Amino acid sequence: MAAFFEILEDDNKNIWITTYTGGANIIDLKSGKIKYLKRAGGLSSDTLSAMAKDKTGQIWLAIPGAGEDAVDIKHGIIKHYNQPRQNKYTFYLSFDNKGRLWKGTSSGLEIIDPEKK
Repeated sequence: MAAFFEILEDDNKNIWITTYTGGANIIDLKSGKIKYLKRAGGLSSDTLSAMAKDKTGQIWLAIPGAGEDAVDIKHGIIKHYNQPRQNKYTFYLSFDNKGRLWKGTSSGLEIIDPEKK
């Protein structure tokens, strides 16, 4: 069993759980079924360290040493925001009211505007 890091609810009332080696576990509370989103399903890695939901309902997943993946649930698209040669570990993701992504990392705090990249 993989250790989990964070839990959140998406706009469809599904529960997302990040794991250390098992990607994201997504629990559909209506059906009681669990979906597993992993590298084989489009993620950059099976190892996730943090998670946040943006104002459009996308789920952002932190990939240790690589950046973030944004999961667009409505359209079934995963966007990769990879940062090559990144040696940082992201512990925390959150969005502010301006839509900026705040990242708490092993190297300090980063503020990113996803629209401007």
